[in-house]
Amino acid sequence: MAWLSTLMAALSISAICLITKEGFASDYYVAYYLIILIVSGSYYITPKLYTLIVISVFAQHFFLLSFLPCKQSLMLFQFVTLALFAIAGIFIHKLIYSQQTQIKILEGYLPICSKCKKIRDNKGAWHQIEMYVRQHSKAEFTHTLCTECVKEIYGTDHDEPDNPVKDSKGSPT
Repeated sequence: MAWLSTLMAALSISAICLITKEGFASDYYVAYYLIILIVSGSYYITPKLYTLIVISVFAQHFFLLSFLPCKQSLMLFQFVTLALFAIAGIFIHKLIYSQQTQIKILEGYLPICSKCKKIRDNKGAWHQIEMYVRQHSKAEFTHTLCTECVKEIYGTDHDEPDNPVKDSKGSPT
């Protein structure tokens, strides 16, 4: 859908530039700059697909307007300007996409066993809660004992240690 809506908007602007016979001298280039920047943040698509969309928009526009006579210096200026905006849009999109893919949110209902606390996935398989959360987020676990369990296991005269045990990476275990 992103491909089609972006291409239709770009074709509309190219058509206006052709109909008015202003070609590369058209003031509608501002609309092209905006399309490139808006698309860079609007669609959650892979950077590769986004780059393909931008190149397609860019190519169709220069192909259509090549049928109109124009000064080569103006055409070169518009080409370079649009290319710079396209490159900026590609980098912005890649940055936004990488940020969006880093954010993984667990949401909705998680079927969890009342006894063993395993979680059932969409395929019906049961997973230990720590493994399920690790696979669906960037969360890591550290194991410790709550106050009640420390008392149950070690008796009332043992308290939870002030400094958790560290693993080889220096992280609490």
